[in-house]
Amino acid sequence: MKTLAILGAVSALTLAMPAYAQAPQPTSPGAMQAPNAQTPNARGPSAQPAETIKNVVVIDRDNLPPTAQTQVDALIAETDAEHLQSLRKSIDSIPRASSALQAKGLTSSQVVAANYAQDGTLTLIVKQAS
Repeated sequence: MKTLAILGAVSALTLAMPAYAQAPQPTSPGAMQAPNAQTPNARGPSAQPAETIKNVVVIDRDNLPPTAQTQVDALIAETDAEHLQSLRKSIDSIPRASSALQAKGLTSSQVVAANYAQDGTLTLIVKQAS
């Protein structure tokens, strides 16, 4: 269940990122609200057959906007090791996802969240060791 919550939040974040980059900066501190953490159509990689994945995007958590980083960190803190391990096993079972990680010198052990969009894009959020 927590994996789905993480996936839902990441889905909202990945959809909000382009809008965040184009949105004018708010004039008051409370003018911008965080995106909704629950997205009804968010699904994990294990919920989709690997052949429907058309594109894999790997994003470093540190490259997200600060508000998105905070949301991802909060979700990571709520996720137990069992759910995270299940997510990583699912990613390992998808050749296209494994290849995208390997191309960037990463492994599934660095994935902290994932999102599968209806357009066939699998987004993997990674956190590299500091």
